[in-house]
Amino acid sequence: MTLQSLGKCIKHESEERTSNQESKKCQRGIYTQWFAPHFWPHIQITVERHKSLTIALHYFCAFHRKLKEHSSPFDKLSRSSLGEWFTLDGNIKLGVEKSI
Repeated sequence: MTLQSLGKCIKHESEERTSNQESKKCQRGIYTQWFAPHFWPHIQITVERHKSLTIALHYFCAFHRKLKEHSSPFDKLSRSSLGEWFTLDGNIKLGVEKSI
């Protein structure tokens, strides 16, 4: 294998990786608008009541599964999303109040 053909091979692999990464980005589902009036008040009340992001998330998943046999939109809610919106003790972060 010559140096020139090796360069073409590496470039081809690099392009494949880039196109695979781009296609993975496009495969994401529809974003849930958590600040919508039918989601946000429930999220805020539950987190403030439980004073723990993890416990609030477990409560959401368990409560909504009992109500419905099919999946709940709250199944998509993640601990990291809650961490972006609330402090560890359950208080809403200042920047989030402006988004609501």
